[in-house]
Amino acid sequence: MLRCQLITLILLFIFVGCGDLDPEIQDTRTVTLNMDFQKKSSSRNSQNVSASELSQYNTHLIVAVPSWESLSSSYLSYYYSSFYAVLMDPQGKKVSMEIPLNTELKIFAFLFQGDYSLDDLLLYREVGHYGKSGSFYINNQTNNLSLGITLQATGSTSSSSTSTGSIEGVTTIGTTSDSTPDYTFASTIAGTITYGGSCSSTTTSASVGNNTITFNTLSNGTYSNCTIKVTDSAGNESNTLTISVFTVNASLIAPTATQPPLQNPSSDYNPNSNKYAVSTLGHLSWIAQNSSSWDNKSYIQISNIDATYTKYWDDADDNSDTDKYNDANDITNNGNNEGFSPIGNSTSKFSSSYDGNGYSISGLTINRGSTNNVGMFGYTSSGAIISKLHLENDNITGSYRVGSLVGYLTNSSIEKCSSSGTVTGDRIVGGLVGITADSSVNNSFSTARVTARDSTGIAGGLTGFLYTNTNVTNSYSTGSITANASRGGLVGLLQSSTVTDSFYDETTSGANDNTKGKPKTTAQMKNIVTFTDTSSGDLTTAWNFTSIWNIDNSAAINNGYPYLR
Repeated sequence: MLRCQLITLILLFIFVGCGDLDPEIQDTRTVTLNMDFQKKSSSRNSQNVSASELSQYNTHLIVAVPSWESLSSSYLSYYYSSFYAVLMDPQGKKVSMEIPLNTELKIFAFLFQGDYSLDDLLLYREVGHYGKSGSFYINNQTNNLSLGITLQATGSTSSSSTSTGSIEGVTTIGTTSDSTPDYTFASTIAGTITYGGSCSSTTTSASVGNNTITFNTLSNGTYSNCTIKVTDSAGNESNTLTISVFTVNASLIAPTATQPPLQNPSSDYNPNSNKYAVSTLGHLSWIAQNSSSWDNKSYIQISNIDATYTKYWDDADDNSDTDKYNDANDITNNGNNEGFSPIGNSTSKFSSSYDGNGYSISGLTINRGSTNNVGMFGYTSSGAIISKLHLENDNITGSYRVGSLVGYLTNSSIEKCSSSGTVTGDRIVGGLVGITADSSVNNSFSTARVTARDSTGIAGGLTGFLYTNTNVTNSYSTGSITANASRGGLVGLLQSSTVTDSFYDETTSGANDNTKGKPKTTAQMKNIVTFTDTSSGDLTTAWNFTSIWNIDNSAAINNGYPYLR
């Protein structure tokens, strides 16, 4: 029903709204809009919303609409039919928007408790506060505007009243061997947690924001009736959240590290004519634990690999069998949970080849916040080649030089690889690669969310730092970027290196630099013309959409962004 309503709204906008906008709709200008949030006007006051009040909302959606639009809290009505929609940094209170000239407009703002990307907002999310500006025009001389946004709580017309609290799931449990699984939900109110169904927990208090609870011991089985609800001190209740169906199977065992078999077992190993066939998490575990396998070897992945188990791996060999990651603690949240051990380090670098063969590794976790050179491959050198490998929904944490695929890429190449999930480090962090030197990254992309925590942190959507003699070609990124010192939508910092025919989504990344990759809007990033039209001035050679890349206009694959064949 919602989908039908959205389609109807879009069609109405096309056939009714556009009449007021021609011919100026093609004539646009990028303007910086400064937002001054105020409470809903009343006879008593219309003071600015306090910083502490605004700090409860992690996502601020700013939408430009025709002035005749009427405001409501149903943000999807405007999001799908707006000139332009962008996320604003909650601390910065300003945003850069490309909007049409000489057209009467308004700004609608929607504030959300959760931490969302623009893509996340395509599905309905609970609005906390919302509001609008007065009408305005811009012309070809306008660079900056200050706009007052009158805010009100969802469903409320009083500046002093609050909306009913809401909670929503942040994580899922799926199938687990842990009989006391963790679950995280987001709440817009603080209060007492009430459990229903077959689940309970000793955690009975919720705060505003994300809350992680640990369920009391559960028997093996499938659980579909577990619910939680939050009630604040005034008796206001949230919605009742039914937790997605999950299964507990304590009989599951950690994978045993096993040497990958030869691709052609009838012949002797030769790195030029034969490869080790990687098909299980046990194979990856063996490679990670045997540094002798990192030099002058060839690997080929022959199936998708679920690496979800790695979130519980710890470095202690509890059963003393020389395999660190097959102990009882490696299938539960007991232990230190360092996760996967990077392949290659500053002492023993990975100098082999790994052909992903178009397959994926999903759910890989590395939780090593005090370790440098962190990624699935920690440190590569001496002609290492990583190709056609896709890391999906990974969770990578390290200190310096951190990336999903490679922490430190030296004298190596990456070809036709991708990553998604989250990457967090102190300094020099990238969605795909942390730092590169004397290397190349070609035909690759990252949608991972990237954070550099240090006061001197450097972060980039694809690579954190192109250090020396590195070329990035025909690549892109879309993930949000957070850094305190230097950040870039595609590359955080560039030195004696080049970026060629590569792009990033300036809307989802929150970045707008033009010297380390070309910024594009989300709509442009999902349009094949951006990657094939050499007349644009941003492209020297068209990307290969015949044998390397493809794009799905229905957005069913890779959310409409280009993907690798």
